[in-house]
Amino acid sequence: MTLAAFAIGVVVAPILGPTLGGWLTDHYTWRWAFYINIPVGVLTVFMTNQFVEDPPYIRSARPGRIDAVLMRNVGGSVGISMVTALLARQSQIHQSDLISRLNLGGASTGRGGSCCSRG
Repeated sequence: MTLAAFAIGVVVAPILGPTLGGWLTDHYTWRWAFYINIPVGVLTVFMTNQFVEDPPYIRSARPGRIDAVLMRNVGGSVGISMVTALLARQSQIHQSDLISRLNLGGASTGRGGSCCSRG
């Protein structure tokens, strides 16, 4: 039954989503296509808190330590992406050597790059 309900959503959503979004945009503004998701999100959070429970082995487990290397890599990735996004607001961004070096440096260290640069 659960799989059937999921399948209905998978089939119906791509049909009704653009139709409802177009109607909302024509009759109201494009922002309502996003506002309509707020009650659905609130309902989802409420139902998750009510019906989803952790299994006993997770409830009794102690939290682990935070991996310093992981946090360094995540921080570096976010930092590189922020610098790239800030530089993308300037003119002639796509001709900047700094953007290319930041993206190559981020990719080579495993910290990721940014989608803003076209190299």
